[in-house]
Amino acid sequence: MASLDSITVQEAGLSEAPDPLVLEWATGESRLVVSHDHRTMRAYAEERLNAELPMPGLILIRQRVPLREAIDDLVLIAATTTAEEWEGKIVFLPL
Repeated sequence: MASLDSITVQEAGLSEAPDPLVLEWATGESRLVVSHDHRTMRAYAEERLNAELPMPGLILIRQRVPLREAIDDLVLIAATTTAEEWEGKIVFLPL
């Protein structure tokens, strides 16, 4: 079974941080960002890409997606891909 090496923004000390700072932190840590925030997080990720800044990858989960389905997709991603494969990509779950 695949395992996920995950950390929440709260655990990283970023719970009050603006989205651009979260993306910058994730870039420095080589971590994908998983969020429900389709509007602002996506906009800031696109800004990073347009500015040709590194962007670690953003997975956006639609609010209506059942938790079990989102977890299954994330486990599949962890089991079959590497973080480097997601660099510069913005994708939506469900897959």
